[in-house]
Amino acid sequence: MAPGIVQTRLSQFLTEHPVEGPTYLQRVPLRRFAQPLDIAEAVLFLASDAAAYITGEQIVVDGGVSVGVPIEAAP
Repeated sequence: MAPGIVQTRLSQFLTEHPVEGPTYLQRVPLRRFAQPLDIAEAVLFLASDAAAYITGEQIVVDGGVSVGVPIEAAP
């Protein structure tokens, strides 16, 4: 599992920062931080019979950040 920034107490320094939080979200196509449930549901899928033939894969759950969406310049 390769999660993006998950909104928890450990990530508050970024998710609640008035400048850095919104700046990071500009890079996220889904325009939000991951919630713990987003990651849990991906893990649940991998633990289910639906993923019985999936082995040795890195599942990226990052809202699209790893796609490499260009960051727009600040005005």
